[in-house]
Amino acid sequence: MADRVAIVGMAQTKYQSRRPEVSFAEMAYEVIEKVLNGTGLEMFRDIDNTISCSHDIWDGQTISNIGITDVAGGHLRNEEKMAMDGSTAVYYGTIGILSGKFDCTLLLAHTKRPQRSPFCLWGDKIGWG
Repeated sequence: MADRVAIVGMAQTKYQSRRPEVSFAEMAYEVIEKVLNGTGLEMFRDIDNTISCSHDIWDGQTISNIGITDVAGGHLRNEEKMAMDGSTAVYYGTIGILSGKFDCTLLLAHTKRPQRSPFCLWGDKIGWG
């Protein structure tokens, strides 16, 4: 069991008010790649846990982590979602490491304006589709 936990790297996307040319997954990949390259960690050799932090309401879809699970290394591995803010996810990841269950956790907090038109469900009824 670990008695100390450290943050070994971090990254974020460039802040822009709109990025319609990229998806949730592409934005997640941008920062994950920066962290892996900056730390020398390898997804399947070093990281044994992934936590994504997002909120369905802000992302405009249910199961808001569904689009980033593969990019974050959660496919067929331990991957958990926090529906709170990033600081809560940091505590959650810390608990997993301190418990001895995990050695290295990748944490990804994300949100993006919904990728579809607000009229996508009923736009055809008002001449939008």
